[in-house]
Amino acid sequence: MAIAATCLGLMAALGERQTIVRMLPDTAPIYAMIGLPVNVRELAIRNVKGTLVEEGSRHVLAVLGEIANLRAAAQEVPEMRIALRGPDGREMYTWTARAPKSKLNAGETVVFRTRLAAPPEGIRDILVRFAEARSGNGSEKAAK
Repeated sequence: MAIAATCLGLMAALGERQTIVRMLPDTAPIYAMIGLPVNVRELAIRNVKGTLVEEGSRHVLAVLGEIANLRAAAQEVPEMRIALRGPDGREMYTWTARAPKSKLNAGETVVFRTRLAAPPEGIRDILVRFAEARSGNGSEKAAK
């Protein structure tokens, strides 16, 4: 009986992980650790790319990517937080940017672009996530 109850509890914890993470955000890393990440916000950041371009005599970092609404309903899109990380993985510089649309329809995807004049030297990668995101409440994507 105890084994059956344990199995049912585990099945419920796996099947209702969205609800559990909404109620207990600190459980998100546990699900991610076992290969079942939870995106409660149901927005995805995809295909992030960074390009260093020259405009006259200065360098400008252009960051592009996509934001996708994974819900079956329209929803608001929060600001994005962009972090430039160095060779040791630590953040060297961060800024926020607005999404090109404040609201996405069900299943809609939008391309975003943001730029930074005079980026620091030694950037290893770029991490883009939602500015309001707490553990388990959003999506993030890194680009090298």
